[in-house]
Amino acid sequence: DPKKNVVGIAHAGRIGTLNRIAEDCIVRMKVEYGSEPGDILAGIGPSIGPDHYEVKQDVLEQAEICFDDLREILVHENGKMFLNLWEANRLILAQSGVTKIEIAEICTACHTDEWFSHRAENGLTGRFGAILALKERETDDGEH
Repeated sequence: DPKKNVVGIAHAGRIGTLNRIAEDCIVRMKVEYGSEPGDILAGIGPSIGPDHYEVKQDVLEQAEICFDDLREILVHENGKMFLNLWEANRLILAQSGVTKIEIAEICTACHTDEWFSHRAENGLTGRFGAILALKERETDDGEH
């Protein structure tokens, strides 16, 4: 939120997405910092893409609890079902009032030479780390 000068980050894999962690982040920013959802800039980073994230019936049942319309987040192809985490999280953010959302659309399973993918590499992979920081702002009177 550039207006309140606060930032947050969350991991939203299948479990986080279906537990609506993105919504929890927006609520926390509102409560803790007074952020307005319309002021928040959201980004959805690299992750497994919708063409590689095959799911089974148990995930479908969990998704039905979380989403009103699964047509936007589930793709049925050749008798298989795929979950679109990018779109699911975009919908959650939008439902939370966030209007500025960017999606990297970088599939980690397609690019294991640059990114780790637990699914694509059968669990034999490295781990990611992330650092998030805000640039210190100077006020009109020269204070930091």
